[in-house]
Amino acid sequence: QILKVSDDVSAVGSLLAEESVIIRPEIDGRIIGLHFQEGQAIAAGAKLVTIDATEYEAQAAAQRADLKTEEQRLVRTKDLYEQKFISKDALDVQVGNVARLKAHVDEAESRTAKTVIRAPFAGILGLRQVSPGAYVKAGNDIVRLENVSSIKVDFRIPENYLSKIRPNQEISVKLDAYPGEEFRGRVYAVEPVVDERTRTIAMRARIPNKGFKLKPGMFVRVAVTLDSRPNAMIIREQAI
Repeated sequence: QILKVSDDVSAVGSLLAEESVIIRPEIDGRIIGLHFQEGQAIAAGAKLVTIDATEYEAQAAAQRADLKTEEQRLVRTKDLYEQKFISKDALDVQVGNVARLKAHVDEAESRTAKTVIRAPFAGILGLRQVSPGAYVKAGNDIVRLENVSSIKVDFRIPENYLSKIRPNQEISVKLDAYPGEEFRGRVYAVEPVVDERTRTIAMRARIPNKGFKLKPGMFVRVAVTLDSRPNAMIIREQAI
């Protein structure tokens, strides 16, 4: 009997999202807008949170006003220098004042821009940790964002199989949550070192996640195909 025969090695692993991040503010402030629903699928760049920008806008306006004053002063300083009423050092000082204030304006405008938080990538939002009107500190958790259009699988195999590992190796995954079903993917990354304690090597594969059945954190059983013989001759044990 001619059949396809595969040499597999078994392992256990965990599922990870393709991309995962906890949305956090970079500045302190009061939340004046939450522009999403829990569990919502959102596109990259979608507005998620708005923080009150009044104070930051006022600071930026003050810095712009100071910059305008110093720029006008620089024009007069250049005229005085050309007429040889002041030294080159005096002109350089004023040029430095203008450059410093431009940096302050950029910094103030950057803080203002951070009052709007956008999604860094497309994905599905989790449960929010804040309410509208809450005052948040920089680094406070707001909501988790996960891209689960495809799923990563982390697992380890013994080092004695190292010579049989190759890029794009096929794997199959089974889960207790879906008895009888098998999910297939391919290895795309292998750790360059062997763990000295366990004498295993870490591998990572990617599996398409049609229907979003697979969730990050799930426990899985992995079978890695080390070799495949498509036209192997099979002889029944009883015939030997």
